[in-house]
Amino acid sequence: MNIFKLDTTQMLSIPGNLSQIAVMPNAVWGIAPDSSVWVFVGTNNPLPPTPQFQNVPGTLASIAVGGDGSVWGIAPDSSVWRFTAGGQFQNVPGKLASIAVGADGSVWGLSSDSRIWQFTGGKFQNVPGTLASIAVGNANAVWGIAPDSSVWQFTGGKFQNVPGKLASIAVGADGSVWGVAADSSVWQFTGGKFQNVPGTLASIAVGNANAVWGIAPDSSVWQFTGGKFQNVPGTLASIAVGGDGSVWGLAQPPPTTQLDFDWPSITFGNGVPVGGNAHLTIHSDGTYTFSGHFHDSGATQYNMQLVWVVKDSTNTAYTFEHQGQVFGTFESGSRDDDWNNSGQNDEIKQNWANIVAGQTWKANADANGDLTNLLTTALAAVGVVLSVVGIVVSVVVVPPHP
Repeated sequence: MNIFKLDTTQMLSIPGNLSQIAVMPNAVWGIAPDSSVWVFVGTNNPLPPTPQFQNVPGTLASIAVGGDGSVWGIAPDSSVWRFTAGGQFQNVPGKLASIAVGADGSVWGLSSDSRIWQFTGGKFQNVPGTLASIAVGNANAVWGIAPDSSVWQFTGGKFQNVPGKLASIAVGADGSVWGVAADSSVWQFTGGKFQNVPGTLASIAVGNANAVWGIAPDSSVWQFTGGKFQNVPGTLASIAVGGDGSVWGLAQPPPTTQLDFDWPSITFGNGVPVGGNAHLTIHSDGTYTFSGHFHDSGATQYNMQLVWVVKDSTNTAYTFEHQGQVFGTFESGSRDDDWNNSGQNDEIKQNWANIVAGQTWKANADANGDLTNLLTTALAAVGVVLSVVGIVVSVVVVPPHP
């Protein structure tokens, strides 16, 4: 997803693609879709003209950071890893499904069976109780939600129930506690109990009492300021807030509405003196433009054939064909064969998401060849064998040469 740094007036786009993000003072950590780990250090300083995340060796499925510089993560195999002063991740015995780190470096986690674990005495030790999620502000601010949505606070050496039902909970570095219920209502823990705050949110993030942000069900962004939630321009899929109040978020990239395929230089072997180029553009509404050019720089005439095949994620192929003629020195016709076919195809429109997900393509061209063989070869190149599996949507079809 696209990365953004936020303030109260704008969302600044940062180059990169992350699926998860965690914020600490002066640094942001993230995990890419391929589980690679990335960090951007120096966030408290003015951002450089081209800010860049740097890769950190390792693969993680989730990451959590503390205000003291602690960085912990869980690998895809549920193993636990801690980033050391030596600049690398080191394995810590244990298997966890989720992990949370407080501003002071306090570390808590949950295993896949909902058991609770606290990192203390150099190892993870079990704490009685079961939770579906856990949030840590500091050593004295550990909260969780049980599988039945009940809320629990760690106090007096054990988890104790706090009246209320929540779907998610967030705890700031100063112990501020906020939550979101299953109906998207927002709740603040104040005066010893959860009290409703006007607004509806899908998720909430808390850095401290003065840094409370949320995302509404429609992906709009909201900041709690002046005693109420106020809209901040932009849309996000997730948001993270550091204990120092710094705010970062991730957003889905805008939907793809156009795909371009280009064959910039077409040449032929066996001494055929013809060259050219071709281009294909298709749009989400099913419209397309299929264009190209051939030029004969020799003495004789050639019948030209070109096929373009685009395959989607369901193994459906969309084909575009062209046939034309170029004439050489000995003929009176044009040396050039130019075409520009535009139109609309409902199959492209209806299957657009599959086309974007797949978009494998192959183009073949020949001089004095056979169009049917050319098409069969192109289909096979993208993995569509008609006798075995696959559907072909013939978008642009041309008659054979007389």
